[in-house]
Amino acid sequence: SLAFKRRPDLESAVLAVEASRRQLKSLDGDRLPRFDAFASWSNRSSYYDSSRTLDGWTIGASGNWSLFDGGETRGKRRIALAERRLAEVRLDDLELQIGSRLRELYQALAQTRKTMSAQENGRQFAVRAFQAARRLYENGQTSLEKVLQAQMISRQADNRYLEAVFRYNVTVAQIEQAIGGAVTD
Repeated sequence: SLAFKRRPDLESAVLAVEASRRQLKSLDGDRLPRFDAFASWSNRSSYYDSSRTLDGWTIGASGNWSLFDGGETRGKRRIALAERRLAEVRLDDLELQIGSRLRELYQALAQTRKTMSAQENGRQFAVRAFQAARRLYENGQTSLEKVLQAQMISRQADNRYLEAVFRYNVTVAQIEQAIGGAVTD
């Protein structure tokens, strides 16, 4: 879809296939007879009498049909056919790679969204636990060690959430690179 329209490497592969098809068509034309025609009008002085000018038309035609070229045309055509097939295979392979990579990246994006959501819930729970431990400490119902432990767990939850956000942003950047432009949600 969008990735197939914006990727310069894919566009290059499409152009390579088109160039190989045109090369093949050109080689097919070499097997046919070739006819040329020409016409010209000239005005010049005589070689023998400089006071006299000569003018007139020159008209002609020529033809050429290479029947016995030692198999050169046939060999070139086989090479061009092989190059066309190779270009088509490369294009198909690139399309499959892009599609596969995009499916993989979108699955990773869905997973990172779930991870971010779970880490956000864990973060909120750790903050509430820290606040509760601090209130208990202020009322003299728990030790400073429990408050510090709750604070450390809260900071670890923050770090895990930020790591999930980072992985999400990396995945979005990889998708944008794969499609050759910005992702629109």
